[in-house]
Amino acid sequence: MASSGNFPLWSPLIKGATNLSLGSTRFDGSTNSKSAATSFAVPIGTKFYVECLVKQLTNYNIVFGLVSADQAIDTYLESQSSINGFIFHGYNASNWYTQALVNGSRQGFSSNVGLTSARVLAMTINRVDHEIKCYLDNSLITNGTISISATEEYRIFASYTGGTNSGVHMNINCGHDSTGAGDFSAGGNADENGFGDFQYSPPSGFLAPSSANLPISDDIDPAGDDGATENPTKQLNVVTYTGNGSTINVTGVGFQPDFVWIKMRSPHSYNHMMFDSNRGVTKHISSDRTASEFTTSNSLTSFDSDGFTYGSELSGNDSGDSFVAWCWKANGGSTSSNTDGSITSTVQANTKAGFSIITYTGNDGSWGSGNRDTFGHGLSKAPEFILVKERNNTDQWTVFHANVGNGGGSNAASNNLVLNSTDALYTNQSYTSWGKTMPTSTLVTVEGNTTNNSGTTHVAYCWHSVEGYSSFGSYVGSGNADGPFIYTGFRPRFVITKGLAVSGWNLRDSARSPNNIVNEVLQADTTSTELTSNYDVLFLSNGFKILATAGDSNTNGNTYAYGAWGDVPFKYNNTF
Repeated sequence: MASSGNFPLWSPLIKGATNLSLGSTRFDGSTNSKSAATSFAVPIGTKFYVECLVKQLTNYNIVFGLVSADQAIDTYLESQSSINGFIFHGYNASNWYTQALVNGSRQGFSSNVGLTSARVLAMTINRVDHEIKCYLDNSLITNGTISISATEEYRIFASYTGGTNSGVHMNINCGHDSTGAGDFSAGGNADENGFGDFQYSPPSGFLAPSSANLPISDDIDPAGDDGATENPTKQLNVVTYTGNGSTINVTGVGFQPDFVWIKMRSPHSYNHMMFDSNRGVTKHISSDRTASEFTTSNSLTSFDSDGFTYGSELSGNDSGDSFVAWCWKANGGSTSSNTDGSITSTVQANTKAGFSIITYTGNDGSWGSGNRDTFGHGLSKAPEFILVKERNNTDQWTVFHANVGNGGGSNAASNNLVLNSTDALYTNQSYTSWGKTMPTSTLVTVEGNTTNNSGTTHVAYCWHSVEGYSSFGSYVGSGNADGPFIYTGFRPRFVITKGLAVSGWNLRDSARSPNNIVNEVLQADTTSTELTSNYDVLFLSNGFKILATAGDSNTNGNTYAYGAWGDVPFKYNNTF
């Protein structure tokens, strides 16, 4: 791999990105009213410079800028509120104007820029101060500073309409080629790290959006000071095994796991089995049922240095049957008492990987603002994905996800999902299991009888995103086989998806599906064996793309929440 890594291109994975050529470096106007975008989503906290080398301007409206990651780009885009950038607007063969495009609204016209056969459109994308600036042939255009959302995920995009089949070339240049595949003379300008080949020099502080310039967590970095322990595969791994019906030592995890989630793949429909080192060996709960915690002496009997040992219990070791185990590292079984909240919790945290296991005893159980409690989670950031289950009482699993919408409340903490059910997002504002209060960097708020039942013990699994390793977000289904692409910043190892309408909890991983297409699915809410029909997904170097048309993954217009954990950060991957 070259020292500069890989550069973003127009992506054929993005629905509507037709008319791509020359290895997806060129987006052309042989057909009217089209758009293209990169699969690369510009990370918050970065400052990048990118060019679009435009050739053959003939009666076109051309847009170049940023588009929200969840915006459909099937046709020409300009007026959508998710569009920021600038537009070349052609009135006739001799009069061309530029203007800023702010949230899909045109801002004041500049002077006539004249018609030439080649123009260099450029942007500085500042995700530190949350603004972009637009340049035409290295000159800042009128209203060139455009404020953008501090939280929105954006992709680089281009769009055109109004042309004839004589065509227009829109050559993306994130630093890989300043000639636009021969349309321009070479520029030869690199960024301050020495990466890239641009027509013009990137402004000070702005870098080529190459994989070499991508940020990554200092804590989870295979190239860090201690790559052996900081590697993503030392935080989460997935293993498959065949049961022997006696005692089995499952190895290949690569570390001593603290949370082990096991499911038989085939041929029987047995329960999911979930163990953690807070509660101790032989104690299990199941994602597919409301039952309280079981103690089964011949189930998981030890957490080992490279996996775990399992006895003869059938759900985890039926002879000749195939199993999968999803394994997370916390703190090697070492817990601490946490008194940050109104409830004292027992916490085992892996702060580098953004994962903690918490056990606590509920304090109230009633609903209402006066019945809320808090517990400390032990992480350095607010959790984005939380699973809670009562241990000594029959009740549903309660799930918090930071991207589930407001459902009539003020934020995602007004709603919840249910892990053991296909139920739609629960939005009844009289019963808010998270107390209408978003988690903080120290506390989780709980309310009611599923998360805070008085005197009953609970277990909670908490995660937050870690750059280059884990991601929690949402996407909107398209209803067809050219489904959405979800940028994660790493190659996925394990992905969970759940529709906010009625749908199953789909569990996919690259251990069971080592080669694309990934289509072997288990569902957290059911005992069913592995499903393969119409569940196709691609695991890519920087995210995943939905190909399935099934309602559980890709119903048109439905929102899906996801959690993803990876094995190779995009920064170090040799493919784009």
